[in-house]
Amino acid sequence: MGLPDYLGWRWRSKAGVPIVCVPGCPVQPDNFMETLLYLLYQYVGLSPMIPLDEALRPTWLFSQTVHEGCDRGGYYEQGDFTAEYGSRSASSSSGAGAPSSSATCPSAAG
Repeated sequence: MGLPDYLGWRWRSKAGVPIVCVPGCPVQPDNFMETLLYLLYQYVGLSPMIPLDEALRPTWLFSQTVHEGCDRGGYYEQGDFTAEYGSRSASSSSGAGAPSSSATCPSAAG
């Protein structure tokens, strides 16, 4: 359960700003700060209304799956998996759910 479940998915502040969800456990700091800065720019009139998907997430951060943005995606497609840390092959054949998870990968930043 999240804030939209309590306040309602169509809830908006008096200023007209909707609830913005930034998922993650923990939330990626870059995602949080990017969203916060966007909202601050919006507040002072330098940005349009924040674009959100159906789950109230910023679209520019959560429009792709982890798999689509992964530099090891080709290894996954070829079935080249490894259990060794540091290998360039795909990390797992069964665990992460990357082909269907809409999130950002913490390794993408560095």
